[in-house]
Amino acid sequence: MRTYLIRRILQGIPVLLALSLIIFFIINLAPGDPLAGMMDPNITSEDLARRREQLGLNESIIVRYFQWITNVFKGDLGRSMRIGRRPVAEMIGGIRVGDRLGNTLILSTTSILISWLLAIPIGIFSALRHYSLADHVVTFFVFIGLSLPSFFFALLSIFIFSFKIPIFPIGGLVDPGDPLTFWGVLYHMALPALAMGFMGIAGMTRYTRSSMLEVIKQDYVRTARAKGLSEKIVVYKHAFRNALIPIVTIFGLNIPSFFGGSVIIEQIFTWPGMGTLSITAVFSRDYSVIMAVNMFYAVLTYVGNLIADVLYAVVDPRIRYD
Repeated sequence: MRTYLIRRILQGIPVLLALSLIIFFIINLAPGDPLAGMMDPNITSEDLARRREQLGLNESIIVRYFQWITNVFKGDLGRSMRIGRRPVAEMIGGIRVGDRLGNTLILSTTSILISWLLAIPIGIFSALRHYSLADHVVTFFVFIGLSLPSFFFALLSIFIFSFKIPIFPIGGLVDPGDPLTFWGVLYHMALPALAMGFMGIAGMTRYTRSSMLEVIKQDYVRTARAKGLSEKIVVYKHAFRNALIPIVTIFGLNIPSFFGGSVIIEQIFTWPGMGTLSITAVFSRDYSVIMAVNMFYAVLTYVGNLIADVLYAVVDPRIRYD
């Protein structure tokens, strides 16, 4: 396993380099530039030219890319082109709550836990009672969940639980002027976490149901029942473990999708994370910040697939990465 992980990590380096090159070209070839917002009669063309020289925009795309990737290998993500020339790494922060990266990590992780803790039991329940009234009710709500976009559910939850029944705040990390506390952050995170978790519950429930239905029809499950084993042991020890194998793939793919979905949810709930930072960077054409955020999601996608491969071996001991 260790050899396999090292090999996969080494294989990921050229993949991420190729992705960085593609992303860099797409961003820099898009119409406009960071100086578009400075077009003002009070600003002379000499001022713009000097500013363009300071930002390195006079260089060719190839030169700028190699300058950027060289700095990345040195641990420097560059500086913002708009927000006071702040270092991008400082703007993203670390994994602490209060930093943009930390805020997104805690929100997305909580949403993934909510999604899986609800979806898997519901999917198993629906599969064991397939074609019953309970199964039809679950399927009905699953189809509604698959049809509703996350932003609609987010706005609906704000309307119900912040206006009609004022239980939760509309947005933010904490109330203005309040210090960061565990319960304060948890209270403000409730609605956005549920809205993000709702994105994955419907799809994961459907995957779990389909996987369980396929497994419980297998001969070894009928044999386990014939031996007189309790239904709980048959379902959770024999059937569910084997049903997890295809579900693990969805887990690996869900990791980047949840973080990517945070872009919309964070904007709606004014959650100060990577999502709101990326929206601000796109509107201001802040290339350095856009590159950092996109590479963050690219690395997450790669890590998600790597986690799925590792979980395969955990769930199914027959799988060996030698």
